[in-house]
Amino acid sequence: MLEKLKKIVIKHARKKVTENELTENTDLVKDLCYESINVVQLMADFEANFDFVFEDDEIDFDVICNFGKLSKFVQMKVEANATKQ
Repeated sequence: MLEKLKKIVIKHARKKVTENELTENTDLVKDLCYESINVVQLMADFEANFDFVFEDDEIDFDVICNFGKLSKFVQMKVEANATKQ
């Protein structure tokens, strides 16, 4: 799952990086030059690829813009969704 997450994050980044350059501390805004539209596209892509929905009260800029926190959040959503089915 981590490789797929990295590919999606890189796809929407304005600064080109490799998967190896993404770390838990990568800041999507500062390090990858994300703008608000990139964040929205990223969230939509995650929802489509991992079959979950970002609820309004779950959207936390601190989590979304940090790759480590974001990857843990997406994994939690995927696991929660799997237990519902």
